[in-house]
Amino acid sequence: MLTYMYFMTDFKPVSDFLQLLQNTTAFSPEPDEDDLYVPSTHHSSSSIPNAFPSDFIIFSQNAHKGNSTTHAILSVTSSMRPQADIVLIQEPWYGKIGVDTKMAQGNPITTKYGCPNHPDWQAILPSNSSINNRPDVVYYVPHWRNNWTFQQRSDIINSTHLMCLEINSSSPPFLIFNVYNDVDNYAVKAMASLDNILPCTIFLGDFNLHHPVWSRDDNLDKHGENADMLVQLMASNGYSILNEKGVETFFVYRDLGSRPQLYTSTIDLGWVSPDLHHFVSDFKVAPQYSCGSDHFPLITTISYANRRDV
Repeated sequence: MLTYMYFMTDFKPVSDFLQLLQNTTAFSPEPDEDDLYVPSTHHSSSSIPNAFPSDFIIFSQNAHKGNSTTHAILSVTSSMRPQADIVLIQEPWYGKIGVDTKMAQGNPITTKYGCPNHPDWQAILPSNSSINNRPDVVYYVPHWRNNWTFQQRSDIINSTHLMCLEINSSSPPFLIFNVYNDVDNYAVKAMASLDNILPCTIFLGDFNLHHPVWSRDDNLDKHGENADMLVQLMASNGYSILNEKGVETFFVYRDLGSRPQLYTSTIDLGWVSPDLHHFVSDFKVAPQYSCGSDHFPLITTISYANRRDV
């Protein structure tokens, strides 16, 4: 039995996806149980409760390395209703956030580096982050979580461009990948190196790629092999794209002579595994929460009222 990858518009399959995909092969064998990677049952926070929120809201945005933009994202996601359950930031600000006051008297003061702090949010950075190896991705989880726990999965991937967080509840766990794909296509190459098919997984972030599946026709002059590599990778594993074709996620004003001209494109993407896609009840680009960034955020809702044990 062959499982076809499909493009999601209002979360319904589009029959002409293969036409959008053009000559890219877009099918894969249905995975066997032996092919699936089973996440660890160990947790980094308190024991798992019996209840779980019916909707789990994921907010993802590129902050363009801005300090004020990163702070604005955290403030907005705290005040928006319903409030986001987790925040994924690509290209966060990273720099001096304080000094180590616990150093012994007489020893040199140690400067502390990190991403911005916020009273409502706890930053989860790549384990190998440093001032000489600045992270391109960071998670923020609330200090007061509504009946769920998390675990950073550095055993799956340990990179400053690609992070994995496991979300646990009374329902089966799922994985959220935070993606920043640079000009060297590093994150997509790291995705291709992942072992086996990851179950219950969603990839969100800034992919910096153009392809007929999600881009407007006037953006396809930037379509290249790296985008084809991503599409083939996701298609071969049965993943669905959540973006509606042509809905812009990035904008910039370019000086082309007499007056600046607005340029827009779709480079921030969401991809979901076949066993999780039917629990995604909403996916939208939210320009009203741009927070001073040149990227619009992606807001994804996973509805646990619809989940069943697997």
